[in-house]
Amino acid sequence: ILGDQIEVNFIRAIMTSADWTLFVTRPWSGVMLGLSVLSFGYSLWQRRRAAARAAEGGADGKLDL
Repeated sequence: ILGDQIEVNFIRAIMTSADWTLFVTRPWSGVMLGLSVLSFGYSLWQRRRAAARAAEGGADGKLDL
């Protein structure tokens, strides 16, 4: 998923230091993790909103994805 180079370095980092908190305690990794969570949450919110509109008949039965 991440790409060959990133996966190799990720595995190397885990083997060197078995501490998983390394990836959430660094500022950039925290920012990236936060952006990922926000992006995922926003997409879920949009789907629910589109489904609610379709259920009300406001979108002519089409989901706005």
